[in-house]
Amino acid sequence: MIATYGPTSPPKRSPIPVPHMSAGRNLTAHRYVVGWPSSDYVKIGCTSSIQRVRRFVSMRDGELIDLAWYDVLYHDVRAEVWLDQVARTMWPGAFRTKDDARKFMGCQTGGWTEFLKVPVADWPELRRLAAI
Repeated sequence: MIATYGPTSPPKRSPIPVPHMSAGRNLTAHRYVVGWPSSDYVKIGCTSSIQRVRRFVSMRDGELIDLAWYDVLYHDVRAEVWLDQVARTMWPGAFRTKDDARKFMGCQTGGWTEFLKVPVADWPELRRLAAI
């Protein structure tokens, strides 16, 4: 059962990044899913900067499982919340505390609550859910 405090379905994806001018720079709305096969960790997140996605992919040989763009800036947040709610009905959180997360993430523990423990064998199902 999906929690009722968030969206009941994800917003529609855009086929291409759509830039939005804000504070003198172009921002794009991304929702990403990155996984680390050696640990079965997966991070679901959103950002207006593709550099954040690249940082997670380069960390400990991460793999990009899914990347979605949205034509409205806040839709990436709605998509993240929806996917996180659905995924947590199937898989547990990866870390109990920020200190647990440091063992994997080092001192860069931002977003540690967005990590799940998803066996690599389940990644196709996660990819299917992310594509909805």
